[in-house]
Amino acid sequence: MPLTTRQKLYVLGLQGVGPLVLDGAVNGLIAWGIYSTSNHPISLWSMPLPLSGDLFVTTVVQSILTWLLVGVFVRNDMRRGTVTPIFNKHAGNCNYLRSNMKQFPISCGCPCAAISKSVIIYTGLGIAIFVIPSFIALAVIQMIDSGISDKLDYVVIIYVKALFGGLMGLLMTPIAAVCALSAETAGTRNFIVKDYEVWHLK
Repeated sequence: MPLTTRQKLYVLGLQGVGPLVLDGAVNGLIAWGIYSTSNHPISLWSMPLPLSGDLFVTTVVQSILTWLLVGVFVRNDMRRGTVTPIFNKHAGNCNYLRSNMKQFPISCGCPCAAISKSVIIYTGLGIAIFVIPSFIALAVIQMIDSGISDKLDYVVIIYVKALFGGLMGLLMTPIAAVCALSAETAGTRNFIVKDYEVWHLK
């Protein structure tokens, strides 16, 4: 069934624009803390401060935290009736992702193997969407300007990292939210569904 207006606002607003600002600010602060106090030169690829390595680590860490934390927040919001589950029985061409990117409550006796698999797939999706294109862009920039590393300073890195983290939050967090809102996941818990929606009980 199509998303309701409240679901759209929740996914695109609270779980889209909100992470854009929050993740961008957090990544900018992290970059400021790391690069503004370091005496090592910043480069695109070379250690000890490669921008490429930073973007890769950012993608992995942010993807893992986003997947786990968004699941917690969304399940809490559904229990409080802030947002209703998404009921969609037709996976279409995304059957593999739908079957393997499920959100599970993290508690004693939780399916650790399934949670780990969903985290790996979600992180891999983030790498495919952000890291690979970013590495290609960095390689093209280096081919165009071989001395680009000499022009990098911590201010540039702060902007790059804040933009990168913000865009990840804008595009990836809604994916995690939709997975947590899906009926297959919601069916494992009790949720109060308001207005003309139905009760979805365990």
